[in-house]
Amino acid sequence: MDRELWSQLARVNCQWIVPEHMLELFLGTPEMNRSRYTVAVSGRETALPGVRVMPFDSPHGEHIAGRGFVNVPATGYLVQTGSGVFLFPGDVRTYEPTFLERFRNVSAVFAHVFLGRSAALMPIPPLLDAFVAFYLACHPERIVLSHLEEFGRDPPDCWRMEHARMIEHAFASADGNVAVTTPSWYERVRI
Repeated sequence: MDRELWSQLARVNCQWIVPEHMLELFLGTPEMNRSRYTVAVSGRETALPGVRVMPFDSPHGEHIAGRGFVNVPATGYLVQTGSGVFLFPGDVRTYEPTFLERFRNVSAVFAHVFLGRSAALMPIPPLLDAFVAFYLACHPERIVLSHLEEFGRDPPDCWRMEHARMIEHAFASADGNVAVTTPSWYERVRI
């Protein structure tokens, strides 16, 4: 973990929603007063002014050569506001479309780009089609691609804007009715 970044984030004036499996990180941060965060428990809705947040366990496991199936705790969020319903599945690695079918017709889904371990330098990454089918399963009005150009990633695992263009094309071929947005890391996404 990047302690300097975490220290800076801890000083941001906001109400945090912390996944239960990450609570220890917050408890060990002196700048993070308990009144500044709510613990997200899977299946238990959290209400904040103008927002309802439903946390859920997200599929972050993946098959890794020599290690078998490795599961890492991950939390996704279904967020309801006055302007729409937004799905944040989190760092998904296992693309089983039936997982998202319960979240049908969302205003937007934020799709964390992962197309295969050590596959970013391949001409066509192995999980491209699975990624597209997975995110189309919730019938979103809009898909926002995220987790691009991540600092500290080695080239074989760093998803870049050229991957986003490939994904946009794949979504257009699969369902031309869904809008796909690819913001740069520094851009605000209006929802």
